[in-house]
Amino acid sequence: MIKLNKTRMILFILAMIAVKAYGETSFVELLKAATPSKSNIVSEIPGIEALNRATTMDQAALIMAGKSYAHLQSSEKTNLNINNVIGLASKRQITFVIVPGVLGEFIDTRAFEELFSRDSLYKRRWQALGDRVVDQRFDLEKNSLRNERLSNLISAASIDNGNEMIKVIILKTFLGSMESVGSNVEKAKVFNRRLQKYVDLTGDRDIVLLGYSRGTPLALEMITQAQKNGLGYLRNVKAVVSYAGVVMGSALADVTGDMNTESGKLLAAAKKYRDSLVLSDGFLDRPVKASQNAAALAAFVATLAENSKFDANAFLNNTRSGDFKTVAALIVKMTSELGLGSLYDFNGHVLRVKTFINEVIQAVEGLKSTNLLAWWKTHTLPRHIQYLSLAAAMVDPARNAQEKNIYDTREGYSDSLDDMSLLENMRTYEKLTGVALNDSQVAVYQSLFLPNVIAGLNKQNSGLNIKSLGLLQTHHWGVSLQVVNKMKDGRTNPFPREKVLISLAAYLNQ
Repeated sequence: MIKLNKTRMILFILAMIAVKAYGETSFVELLKAATPSKSNIVSEIPGIEALNRATTMDQAALIMAGKSYAHLQSSEKTNLNINNVIGLASKRQITFVIVPGVLGEFIDTRAFEELFSRDSLYKRRWQALGDRVVDQRFDLEKNSLRNERLSNLISAASIDNGNEMIKVIILKTFLGSMESVGSNVEKAKVFNRRLQKYVDLTGDRDIVLLGYSRGTPLALEMITQAQKNGLGYLRNVKAVVSYAGVVMGSALADVTGDMNTESGKLLAAAKKYRDSLVLSDGFLDRPVKASQNAAALAAFVATLAENSKFDANAFLNNTRSGDFKTVAALIVKMTSELGLGSLYDFNGHVLRVKTFINEVIQAVEGLKSTNLLAWWKTHTLPRHIQYLSLAAAMVDPARNAQEKNIYDTREGYSDSLDDMSLLENMRTYEKLTGVALNDSQVAVYQSLFLPNVIAGLNKQNSGLNIKSLGLLQTHHWGVSLQVVNKMKDGRTNPFPREKVLISLAAYLNQ
């Protein structure tokens, strides 16, 4: 039983009075109460009743094909205020475990960076705890495993209200660890090992896995592995949240299989580049083999740029597009950083480049709809856990006055390079799928746990505790990241990510 100080007790009593008066409050209402001055933060998911009745993803796609921001509705307002929300969030200490998205190790900021970069009570306490334990991580540069303190592998913070009201940790991915790419099966083994060590140290009892983007299928793989292997932390997991998660696939991954698209051509070129790289049989043949490898790289760069001139570093420093072009540019950059042209340790460098390309391709394959649907057919989820969805959708200011107004309010956008980049992705996604309500990386219906679809894929998953909580009104990066493409004036995405976590804790504590 958590001991409440006087302030927390008062807030808790106020929250209980509100809940008793109004019944269970929706997440949408809680987040609106926590952000009273912001009208374009969250709404209910249009057509959610029909989506919950859908038995196939094709049916779900048809339901969403006619939906847009014009169909969004919010719940009726209650008398709740921020104090009620904080009171509920304080009722029981929840630990959010952020399972990060694809390519996270190549982005300077972590998910929820604003929490992890500032001082907090638990951040200080975790440092001493985590320093006691060591785990291993892969180091691509050295092509070997290395020891690392758990305090470095798991970043921790707290949202404080006189004490540690909510704990937040993230399974951190170091640059070159290959932990934000590769197969979900292998990465889940690594993260499960660390999470079990974390729980053994802390004894945290109310754990919520928040799977951001690719982190959702990774979190699902983690809990099914934990169930199979009898990992003790699993009994403390209360919920898995798809947070703009790729539950049933992404069209941006699917399109890499289409050779008529830029992404399809680039993926094929990446595979060809990997397969064209040659190893040395001895020191004397290295100049020739190095020339062959340089020619393979030049051919890949030519495909990427559609001409022979392309500067991957300049591209990544100026903008990341959120599609396979960014992945391709990373391959070029990592080729340079891994020293492919060096005659020293020639084969080691070649193998490291091949490893990187393989890991990236596996990550893309793991996000394809066909592969995720196949996963659902063969995996049975733990039944004591709630499966919750928080989808996101991006406005298009060029579509109509309503969406331009939402964009201009600067509540989920800042007219940044991120916004400009993902606007193009969002429009591409709509052209590919016919679904306007997407966050630039995944359509709303693909981000939800749809009960009848899941049960149809595997009867063992019938009757799971599933709820769709709402629709966050920003893009795929904004729900989690302050910034990806840095602006000269330092502006970042203003979406209230911390208030989302507080409201989610409040919802779970009802």
